[in-house]
Amino acid sequence: MTPACRQVAFGSKMYLSCPHAGRDWFAARAYCQGLGGELISINTEVENVWAYTEDIEGGSIWTSGNDLEAEGVWRWMDGTYVNEGYRNWAATQPNNALAGEDCAVLHSGAGDWNDIACGETMFGTGPISLICEFP
Repeated sequence: MTPACRQVAFGSKMYLSCPHAGRDWFAARAYCQGLGGELISINTEVENVWAYTEDIEGGSIWTSGNDLEAEGVWRWMDGTYVNEGYRNWAATQPNNALAGEDCAVLHSGAGDWNDIACGETMFGTGPISLICEFP
């Protein structure tokens, strides 16, 4: 496990929360998959608030949300489309501002989402955290 990771139960699922993991989206996803999970898919406001407060050290958290397959078509890795359910994009997001902003983070500063480049390891106040979700 990444140092400082902790197992957390929320609702009917188990999660592994790794503050300030500092991995890019691909490495964060591979880490979760290696443990039998997936990066978190945020499907409800309650889950969003929980993830926002779970990152007690602040910063941002990788989610499984991405538009890697088709620009502007945001999907969770559980197969659902972001726009067909709960969403909490920050104002003007997703905007693909730097071309290639294809992965979504939950920004703990405000609890909303932002699209950033999947290769980033830092965003906002420091290294990006990750939360793995297990079925």
